[in-house]
Amino acid sequence: MKKRGQLQSGWKKNDTGYAHVGIKDTGTGIAPDMMPRLFTKFSTKSEQGTSLRLFISKSIGEAQDGEIWAKNNPDGEDATFSFTLPVAESQEQTPTRGQGSSNFISKVNAK
Repeated sequence: MKKRGQLQSGWKKNDTGYAHVGIKDTGTGIAPDMMPRLFTKFSTKSEQGTSLRLFISKSIGEAQDGEIWAKNNPDGEDATFSFTLPVAESQEQTPTRGQGSSNFISKVNAK
């Protein structure tokens, strides 16, 4: 029976005014030869065709003055995708449901 994958995510606001988001999977990790071109156009081919998702994600993030990166986790079987985006300061600081999980992010491969 094939093992079902899982995702964990969390975020925190860092001291420089950026939100740091991490998404960890329980997959097979990222092949080392794929890492340098992971966020480039046409870097992967899936059964559905050529993938542009990570390239588009990087382009959107950079247009907002953010960053995106991926790392294999120390266990060698999982990977974590992370990104940062600037946080706009609002007039009201009303907490929202599900607000931040700095506990998870501290365990993720933080940049």
